[in-house]
Formats: sequence, structure tokens, C-alpha cells
Amino acid sequence: TFVVAGGGFAGVETIASMNDFLRSAIKFYPHLSEEMLRVVLIHPGSVILPELGEKLGGYAQKKLAERKVEIRVNTKVDGVFERGVKLSDGTMIESSTLVWTAGTSPHPILQTLPCENEKGRIIVNEYMEVPGWPGVWALGDCAVVPDPKTGKSFPPTAQHALREGKVLGQNIIAAIRGGKKKPFVFSILGLLASIGRRTGVANILGI
Repeated sequence: TFVVAGGGFAGVETIASMNDFLRSAIKFYPHLSEEMLRVVLIHPGSVILPELGEKLGGYAQKKLAERKVEIRVNTKVDGVFERGVKLSDGTMIESSTLVWTAGTSPHPILQTLPCENEKGRIIVNEYMEVPGWPGVWALGDCAVVPDPKTGKSFPPTAQHALREGKVLGQNIIAAIRGGKKKPFVFSILGLLASIGRRTGVANILGI
């Protein structure tokens, strides 16, 4: 039994590749049968790949299930033991292999700073300035950068952080030289996940 924790991009792509590899390799081991193989994906949300929306997440879920991947949604890993994994619903899955892909979290040191934060990430304005702290800036996955189009914050991904860095560099120069600062505005280019066997799901430029 192989358990993968996390139904985001990393978790889904990992379990899809792993499942395909294991099921194609098992024929080389005469003392094993496919019925002996169990691959389980644990996800705390109601649908995997939530970044792609319910429709594409549901499609990915259906395709993985057709390939004999067990998917446990609305479930978390409560504990990991020598002989298995305990889930939040009380289920114990016997396994000696756990792959943890449950995403990233801000460094705990950020919570020790006196500035305002949200779930450990520093709150900034549209210029990536830390309110109340002149000359202090934050960006990337340690910051909550507001998205004026949605009223929420930009996701903490490399696609955004790279562009935030360029805008922030210009804003620091503007602050030093007395120029006009530029708010960070960016429309995501696309999101893509491979779900194995030459199959994928994507949202590219809104399509």
C-alpha cells in the first residue's frame, strides 16, 4: 500500500506517475499480482486540484479512480506510524510508504514579527509595503499580496513571485528617488496538471 497525502498539483502528479509506474512494473514480479497493489490519495478538500475548479478536479478524480487509485476526500492524515497511516476519520491504513505532498507553509519566524499577518503570512498593500512599517516590504509565499480583481490575495506560487519581485524592485527605487510606485497586477497565465497515461487537465488563459 502506497499513501500520498495532498491532492494539489504535486500530490496528483506524484500519485498518477507512481500508480502508472507500479502497475506497469508489476508484471515483472511473478510472485506479485495487481490485486496486491493499493495506492491511496488523501485530500482534505471536497475535490482534488481545487486550484483548477470543481469541474476539472472532478474529471481528474474520475480518471484516477478508473486507474484504481483510491481517493479519500474531506480527510486528513492524523498520524504516521511504523506500520501505517491514521486518518482523521479514524481509519488506519496499513502501509510502509507515505509520500507527503501537502503543500508549503510560511516560515514560523514570520509569526514572531510585530507586523500584521494572516495565517503566518505578512499582510502587505498593493505596492507590497508592510502597512505601518515604512521601508519594510514583503512578497512571494511569505506575503499576502492583494489581488484587486478578485478582492482576495494572489496565490503564493513562483509564477506570481517572479513578477512581484520585478515590481517590488521598481517600487523600492521609486521610494528612494521619490518616484511613483506601481501596484502589483497580474492575470495568471495558466495551470496544468498531468494525471498520467498521456492525460492532463489545464486552465490556460481562461480556457
